[in-house]
Amino acid sequence: MLTRYDNGQQPWTVLAGPGALEGMAAELDRRGIQSVLLLTGRTLARNDRLIARVRALLAGRLAAVFTECEPHVPVSVVLRVRQLMEECRADAVVALGGGSVIDTAKSAALAQAAQADERTLVEMARTGDLRRCTPSAIVALPTALAGSEFSNIASFVTSGDRMKHLIRSPSVACDIVVLDPLLATETPDALWVSTGLKTLGDACEQLAHPAVHPLVRPMLQEGRRMLSAGLAAWPRRDDEAVRHCQLGVWASYFAAFSAPGGLGVGAVLRHWLGGLTGAPHAMISTVLLPHVLRRAAPADTELLSLVEDVGARACLPSRLRDIGVPVDIVDLLPPAGLDDASLAGDAPTRGELVSVLSAAW
Repeated sequence: MLTRYDNGQQPWTVLAGPGALEGMAAELDRRGIQSVLLLTGRTLARNDRLIARVRALLAGRLAAVFTECEPHVPVSVVLRVRQLMEECRADAVVALGGGSVIDTAKSAALAQAAQADERTLVEMARTGDLRRCTPSAIVALPTALAGSEFSNIASFVTSGDRMKHLIRSPSVACDIVVLDPLLATETPDALWVSTGLKTLGDACEQLAHPAVHPLVRPMLQEGRRMLSAGLAAWPRRDDEAVRHCQLGVWASYFAAFSAPGGLGVGAVLRHWLGGLTGAPHAMISTVLLPHVLRRAAPADTELLSLVEDVGARACLPSRLRDIGVPVDIVDLLPPAGLDDASLAGDAPTRGELVSVLSAAW
């Protein structure tokens, strides 16, 4: 059954369930959106059936299509999208894909609204000052389980040092999120499972944080339960299994961004390692997750067994060395550890990070 949900505290509208994609046009009408830029990556761009379906639903609103989104959101791509938004006068960006595509849409919409270049974006990430700008509307059509559609964080990687920068603000949250099982039908198994494990790890670390708000704890627990159920069903990916996973992601990040308890070890390390080495975030999280769970939920041996079993059945890597992380990576950690002013809570200490990295390598 199709459901529609509005949240006054977090600005997105969520369409969830079979047929949700068909409701996108009505949402665009409701917001008066006339011109959209469609973003996706090279792999999905070759999926003629899905692209054709989305294009048909956008009908006369589609001003342009950009198919060159890249992992980790290089700032050069963000600025190309910003320029295209201006050229086609788009008043909304539709992001079809995983976390990198959705983050590209967020960062580009912010850059366009602020008329920002790379240096300005880095400064905005450092200070949190968004110049009171109002980005164009962002519509997320997520095909995986990374959860970027529910975060109020935009990210990008700078061109010289390949450092990951995060901008946290309600201004960069998506306006419309469409959770339709149809969007997941052709997502590669490794991407589906690894992004689900990444979000499961985030939920577990939020639950373990001493500052987690008691009002959001039950929702984090429900998110963890639904994700576990959906992933345990893999390789079955029917509407029911996909629904469990999609709603598990929604519950996990709704809770996390309603009252964030802080940044966990897994999140800190995947942002740093991803920008530095180019390894996919979800694969980094998959490798780190068993080690993170031993810290965050040492008594939950059933969950740890599930994570290891699903990862093995999906033939996912189990060591950082298998995804291109060099042996001397620990030496590159700054003496003070890793921290970011745009993220809430206390970042893990350098000692905690070294311990997890060493065990996972």
